[in-house]
Amino acid sequence: MALRHILRYSNDFALADGSLGKVFRELIQFFIDSTEETPVVHEGFIRCFTFDALDLKHACCIETRRNFGDPIKLESREEEEIEEIIDEQKLRLIDFEKLVIEFQAKFDELALPMMEFLEGHWYNRMIDFLRQRDRYNEEHFIGSRRIGVNLLQEEEFPPNGILRLIGSFHKVVDIEESPRIE
Repeated sequence: MALRHILRYSNDFALADGSLGKVFRELIQFFIDSTEETPVVHEGFIRCFTFDALDLKHACCIETRRNFGDPIKLESREEEEIEEIIDEQKLRLIDFEKLVIEFQAKFDELALPMMEFLEGHWYNRMIDFLRQRDRYNEEHFIGSRRIGVNLLQEEEFPPNGILRLIGSFHKVVDIEESPRIE
């Protein structure tokens, strides 16, 4: 839960100069150092970071607070809202589970420290996956224009908060061609 809160608020305060990235890295490293080195804990980190990088929404509960300094309350969602969230994210949840399995296997294979794995293989593979998933499609843009919807093509893939933070301090490493999730 604490890691989830850090990720949530890091997205709000991510700075282009990478200064928050350094604080974020130290905080994540603290969590890593403070936990047991077990496969369950490692998978928890991988699941949490991957979930956030895919911009998935938690269906179980919603965090509320009136003001920034107030304590956070966890409230249940309505059953209808839960079903709607799950239905909207169905395909992305399948990708999520496949990526977690892939990352866990690669983490075990590489036998790197968790932070080094996140900064290297995990970061590069997530960027690669998201670029493939969100690829520009000329036919889609033309079809959209025909029905009166004007879409703007982005020249470069815009990473979300967690990817911006890790990208602010990650080391670019060569990774073998990653398998495509189908």
